[in-house]
Amino acid sequence: MKKAPDSNILPGQFAYEAIREALEKGNLKPGERVSEYKVAQ
Repeated sequence: MKKAPDSNILPGQFAYEAIREALEKGNLKPGERVSEYKVAQ
C-alpha cells in the first residue's frame, strides 16, 4: 500500500524511498535500470 507523500519531503528523497522499498520487496533487482515513470507509480 502506498502512503501519501509528506508535504515536507523532497522529490529526490521520495524517489529514493520508493526505490529502496522496491528493492526490499524484491520488485526491483540490484542494478536494474529504473525510469522516472516506474518511480512515479
